[in-house]
Amino acid sequence: MITGYSDAYIILIVFSFFSAFFGPVLFMAELAKPDKSKQSRIFTFSQFMLGIWAFQIALYSTGIIKHYQVICTALLPFGFYAASLQGMRFKWIFENSRGSLLTPVVTLPALIALLYILFPLLSPATDYNTDMMNFVPVCSREFSALPIYYRGLHLLFPLISLYHIILLATPLASISYIWKMENKAGSLNFVKAAYISDTLLIVTSVFLMTGFLFSRVILFTGLLFANLAYITTFVNAHRFPNFNGRLHFEVIKARYEHSKIRGIDVDLIINRLSDMMRYEKVYADEDLSLKGLAGELNISPQQLSQILNERLNKNFNRYVNEFRLEEAKKMLRDEPKRSITSIAYAVGFNSSSTFSIVFSKYEECTPREYRLKNSPE
Repeated sequence: MITGYSDAYIILIVFSFFSAFFGPVLFMAELAKPDKSKQSRIFTFSQFMLGIWAFQIALYSTGIIKHYQVICTALLPFGFYAASLQGMRFKWIFENSRGSLLTPVVTLPALIALLYILFPLLSPATDYNTDMMNFVPVCSREFSALPIYYRGLHLLFPLISLYHIILLATPLASISYIWKMENKAGSLNFVKAAYISDTLLIVTSVFLMTGFLFSRVILFTGLLFANLAYITTFVNAHRFPNFNGRLHFEVIKARYEHSKIRGIDVDLIINRLSDMMRYEKVYADEDLSLKGLAGELNISPQQLSQILNERLNKNFNRYVNEFRLEEAKKMLRDEPKRSITSIAYAVGFNSSSTFSIVFSKYEECTPREYRLKNSPE
C-alpha cells in the first residue's frame, strides 16, 4: 500500500510501471506466434529486455521499494543488452545486417557493466555502500562528492540511454529520405508509421538521459514517452502480420527506389532481389526470365547476370530454381494430398517432367521419393 501521496500521484506511479509489465506481456504474445524466425526471436527477446529496463527506470525514478537502489544497480547490464538487441533489430530492418543474440558486439557492453558492478567483490579496497547508490543527478554537487567508483556506477545509467540513442538514431538517419520520396499508392505509409514509432524510442532515451543527468522529474517524464512508444510498437506489431519482416521488405524496397537516382548499388540490388523472391515470390511465374527480372530491377540483363555470377556464384536458372525447389519441398512435406503436377506449376515450372528432372538433379531423389522420406510416420 502506497501511503503519504495524493491519489493523482499514486496513479502516475502505477502508470510509470506500465511499460515494465507490458514488455513481458508483449514478449509472451510474440512467443505464441507460429513464426519462429531468427528475426522474430530477436524482436521478441528485445521486448522482454526493454521491459526489464523500463522496470529499472520506473523503480529508480520513484524509489517506492525498499533497497530499490540495489535492484536498479543489479539490472544495469540488462539495460545495455536491451539497447544492443534493439540496435541489432534496427540494423537488420534498415541495413539487412544479421547478427546473433550472443555475439561479442551484442554482449560486450552488458558484460563490462556486470564486471564493473561486481568490482567491489574483487577489490578489498572497495566496499558496497547502498546509501551511495541512491538516485543522484550526475550534474549535481552530490555526485561530485561521491567516491570515484560510485560516480562511475551512476554514470552507467545515462550511458545506457546514450547507447540506445546512438544505436537507434544511426539506422533511422540512413533512411530519412523517405519523407521526400513520392508516396506511390501509399506504399510508404507503413514505413513512415514505424519511423515515427521508433523515433519515439529515441525521444524517450533523450528524456531518460537528461533525467539521469539533471532531475528525477525529467526521468519520470521520460517514462510517459516510454509507455507511448510501447503502445505504438504493440499496435504496429499486431495490426500487421509479420511486422518486422514487412517493415524490412518495405525499407529495402524504398532504399532501392531511392538508389536509382544515384547509380547502381550492388548490395542493394541483391537485397531487393532476395526480397522479391521471398516476399513477392516472383519465381512462381513460369515465364520469369533474366530480361524480365532485370527490367523489374531497372538494370540491364548483362548487369544482373554479372551480379549473380560474381557475387552469388550462380547463374540465373540456378538462382531461381533454388527458390522454386525450397517452396516445392515445403509443399511436398506439408501438403501430402496435393499432386506433384500441381506443385510443379505452383512453384513456377511449366511441366511436371521438367520439375522432376530439376528436382532430381539438385536433391538426388525424385519428388515422390522426397515426399515418402519426409512424410509423417
